[in-house]
Amino acid sequence: AEKAAVANVSDVTEAMGTPTSFRIEMLSAILRRDVRELPMLHPMILRATKSNKGLDLSLPGVTKTIVHTAGGKVYSVCWMSTSKVCCVSQDGKCAVTDLETKAKEIYLADTSWLMTCAASPDGKAVAWGGLDNVVTVTTKIEGRGKDVHAHEGHEGYVSDIKFLSNSGVDLVDKKRVRTFKGHVGDVQSIAIDLERKRFITGACDTRVKVWDLDSGSCTMTLPKISVSDVNSVAVSENGCIAAGNDSGEVIVWDANCEDSTVLKSTTPAGICTCVAISQDGSHVYGGFEENVLIAWEVESGKQTMEMKFTRRVSSIAASPDGEKLAIGSW
Repeated sequence: AEKAAVANVSDVTEAMGTPTSFRIEMLSAILRRDVRELPMLHPMILRATKSNKGLDLSLPGVTKTIVHTAGGKVYSVCWMSTSKVCCVSQDGKCAVTDLETKAKEIYLADTSWLMTCAASPDGKAVAWGGLDNVVTVTTKIEGRGKDVHAHEGHEGYVSDIKFLSNSGVDLVDKKRVRTFKGHVGDVQSIAIDLERKRFITGACDTRVKVWDLDSGSCTMTLPKISVSDVNSVAVSENGCIAAGNDSGEVIVWDANCEDSTVLKSTTPAGICTCVAISQDGSHVYGGFEENVLIAWEVESGKQTMEMKFTRRVSSIAASPDGEKLAIGSW
């Protein structure tokens, strides 16, 4: 079944529908200093200007739209463009939804146990993976339809996927370019920082590591904040790093990884399952196992919003224009 709904923040519970469904949802929010500048033509859907990248979810005008109903747990969401959202669910499907036209593309995987998805920067390729230990990439080739490539080599489940370049790279020979070694526990999450030619990983060894894309070496292991698994990492355009862990903490480091801020919910929220960070690093968002999404202002450490869901928040992704959040739950 496919359903669509729009609700005010106060009506979130009613908009969620029956407890047996699984959804990916999209939030639109407006920035604090844009409140006086934008005309109130559409009070239910307000958007931020491109010059301001931090979504302030504490403001009026935040809207919640159900964009896809899956037949299994929604494990991961990502953006293909500012208007297209991709998600994978444990019914063996990868769904791409156009927020403007409501059109959908459904890709059927070889396994139902999907855990992660990713889209190439040009939006022409989608990848997914999970408990079959395989990364599958599908690309749209003009005049040829879709090409599907399965990349094997992992000895364990595929927990996260990111593209380093557009879909024009040669995926046919399936050649492994490099293996990055250093963690002593399952690597749970990856965040790419192409501007600084690095990427960040979080793992079940309680550590967050920074890697050099060119040399393949680990350039930094960030100081341990607590002895708990790191479930998710994210990086902003200006290089700030965010991580969420089993202790329910969200930690934010500056671009040089010198100063850190530890953020916690003002009410018990359980394990932090996923994080996202605004493009300018001013706001950070955490999803928690106790069915809640929380937003903070990083500089002040102030919790600006707590939004309830009817089930665990599993994945968060900020849109490329910095105006929306895609949220998966199960």
